[in-house]
Amino acid sequence: AFSLLENVTLAAALTFMGLSWGYFGGAVSYDSASAAIQRMGVSIFAYALFAMAISIVVSVLLMGYVRACFRICRGERGDIKDLFFPFGKHIGKFIGLAGMFQIIPFLFGLVAGFSQAVSMVTGDVSWFLMAFSAIIWFVEIVAIFFMSLNYGMAAFIFIEDPETPFLQALAESRRIMKGNRLRVIWLGLTFLGMIFLAYASCGIGFLWVTPYMVCTSIYFYFDITNAREVDRKEQEDWNRGYF
Repeated sequence: AFSLLENVTLAAALTFMGLSWGYFGGAVSYDSASAAIQRMGVSIFAYALFAMAISIVVSVLLMGYVRACFRICRGERGDIKDLFFPFGKHIGKFIGLAGMFQIIPFLFGLVAGFSQAVSMVTGDVSWFLMAFSAIIWFVEIVAIFFMSLNYGMAAFIFIEDPETPFLQALAESRRIMKGNRLRVIWLGLTFLGMIFLAYASCGIGFLWVTPYMVCTSIYFYFDITNAREVDRKEQEDWNRGYF
């Protein structure tokens, strides 16, 4: 439900904003540069909060779409009310989960965007700042990647059982992903060709690609949770001496 592309896009937007401030500001005196940096810092921070808030709202809305697909994949009848499912009494959990995935691109993008803007406004475009920004981007992508691998199934856990406590859902997601991380990586790689074709069609292809990706991910969740349940029951039977 929370794609790596969406998170990286937020950080990219913040970095681009920092570059834009620096480009149009140019090299200036120390006093004017200090004032420009202060104004720029406030603007970038305000934009970052706004962008993160929009991303969280969009992510929660997408959870409603995933809920509808989840019921259809389970053989039930989907309903238009499913789209508003996350905005019920458990909205705090869905906002918290979305915010957890958005806070990393927010912080890293803020640092990268601000450092780029400072370097451009002051006219000090050094290799150190460029390397620093590159390292920030790399660390951000790695952090989001590993977070998605461990906690990406928490959204499905909430959709299946909204009464699940927040921390328990995160722990359960990490548990069921053990031994399945390479599988989910391979699953994500199989989507790349379709995503490329969808972009090549000016986004029209996402009308078919998006439900396919969502439903495939849901069936993957069904597969790993059923496998875990079978293993648990077999272990219980073994302990009872049935084997």
